[in-house]
Amino acid sequence: MSNTYRPDGKLWELDSTGTLWTNTLGSVPSSTIGPKWVTRIIMHPNAVDDDLVFQDVANSTTLLKLEADSISTGAITVDFSAENGGKGRRWHSCKISTLDTSVTAELFVA
Repeated sequence: MSNTYRPDGKLWELDSTGTLWTNTLGSVPSSTIGPKWVTRIIMHPNAVDDDLVFQDVANSTTLLKLEADSISTGAITVDFSAENGGKGRRWHSCKISTLDTSVTAELFVA
């Protein structure tokens, strides 16, 4: 499977590890060119203790780590939409370094 960008909803449907976008300021905008404003992330764990880790592509700094708790597999939502005047949180580049088996997620960008 592979991560898919849906321009109509400005979201990434995530199901595998890999680079989503890189920091290429001045380039023609596209789904794979950043920086981007992240407004919301929804993780759908399949098992307890499932993990999803986002990192910066350039230096592997962890941007966000989500982990299902030890008794529930309910969806986990992180909402950045109130930050920076409603733009969200700015991520210069983004890759998924960890995505446990059968975890899916949506990452919304402004």
